[in-house]
Amino acid sequence: MSPQKRNVDGCSLDLDTLLYYKRTFWEFFLTSDAKVGEQLGVAIASACVSDYHQSGWLLFLAIRTYAFSRFKDLVTCTNGLVAILAILIIHVLVRVRNFNLHDSPRFVMKGCKCVVLLASLCNICETSEDELRKTMEKANDLIEDILKKNRCSASECRSENLENIDTG
Repeated sequence: MSPQKRNVDGCSLDLDTLLYYKRTFWEFFLTSDAKVGEQLGVAIASACVSDYHQSGWLLFLAIRTYAFSRFKDLVTCTNGLVAILAILIIHVLVRVRNFNLHDSPRFVMKGCKCVVLLASLCNICETSEDELRKTMEKANDLIEDILKKNRCSASECRSENLENIDTG
């Protein structure tokens, strides 16, 4: 394959993954943080949510560049994007979520109270749970390397963010 053809394919893959990321991000997160907006002003609230959106995309690009080959297939990119969504769901404030765990039949429940996050995201985004777990491991390794901090388990995150979520 010529370098020009590969570059065109790579740009097309970048555009496809960006559009997929935008669509799924807005499916799971608000377009602006209305609760913060009441206190700080709409412009600041929108910037806050936009920062989450941009941070997720930049993290995906870093994972794609360092953990995968530069122009990997769409399935691998999708797994990377779903891994980023899982990380954002765990770490971003609950009030920024565009869903309620108890009100949606989309989520896989463990018992009567707990949502199994990775299984749910795999069902919603039609990805493999085993592949997603591998991608999550690569993402966590990269985050640890970039931030130069030891990783912490999901259970060490804010309890409000993990309420009724099984990360295992």
